[in-house]
Amino acid sequence: MNIIEIRDNVFLLNTLHTSYLYFLRRNLATKLYIHDLTIDECQYYMGHEIDSRRVLRSDFSDEDMLYSIYKKLLNDPLSDICLL
Repeated sequence: MNIIEIRDNVFLLNTLHTSYLYFLRRNLATKLYIHDLTIDECQYYMGHEIDSRRVLRSDFSDEDMLYSIYKKLLNDPLSDICLL
């Protein structure tokens, strides 16, 4: 195997890895949205910057807000996986 083949294989693996991670993130976001999490809650849960001007990341330190997210996630039959 020469250096060009190695480079091409590394590029292919990186592309597949990136595509797979993108698919997993989109899948999780869809799943959260289906369970009635708001866009702000989804962004918080996934570690994204919260785009809303109404809600700050520090607002999620409120136990009631976190408990609300927790209760919504419990409706999922795979909640043990989702809550990790």
